[in-house]
Amino acid sequence: MANKSKLIILEGMECCGKSTQINLLKEYFKTNNKEFILVKEPGQTQLGKKLREILLFNDEPIDPLTQSFIFNACRSDIYEKIIIPSQDKDIFIIQDRAWTTTIVYQCFAFQQDLKRIEDACYLAIRDITPDLIIFLDIKMDKYMQVLDHRLSGRLNEKVNHFDRKELGFYQRAYDGYQYLANKFKDKWFNVDALQTPEEIHKQIVQEIEKRFN
Repeated sequence: MANKSKLIILEGMECCGKSTQINLLKEYFKTNNKEFILVKEPGQTQLGKKLREILLFNDEPIDPLTQSFIFNACRSDIYEKIIIPSQDKDIFIIQDRAWTTTIVYQCFAFQQDLKRIEDACYLAIRDITPDLIIFLDIKMDKYMQVLDHRLSGRLNEKVNHFDRKELGFYQRAYDGYQYLANKFKDKWFNVDALQTPEEIHKQIVQEIEKRFN
């Protein structure tokens, strides 16, 4: 029997405006009386919140392979406690990052073994694939300028291990997103993230309504 829930992943490079779009989507679902839950990785569960602090603010760097194990521990806990119990409900599940992020950053940006990391991710999510992946796209010829501008506005925020890397790191990450776009063509929706937040939101809503109404 097909699942009643609709699983949507929102993805994008750092500082792409993802948080803004998450908030706009929340308002859209509330206004239109559509039941939804928001799932944020890493975090959400008590275990995930503790592991997230280790990932972001550990006193010493964590190697990429160990990072992937921690991410998948968070992810497995989320699927067990939130996503799987919601599958038989008529509800939208919105994921703020997901296993897709691990594949992009651990396999491509950090250049870990793709097959092993993918296999671990699919094990953690019990092979449950999303109904839609929304990618907020900033082309690489514009990205570093956008990143530096937006990070400069975070002067009072605690810096974490993922905030700023060299150009090659982000190029490899972007290549990872293109890999996923090709692999999940039927579920992938690309949005130009340099548009106004309102225009981006409008296009996202149109895609959701086209697919699920």
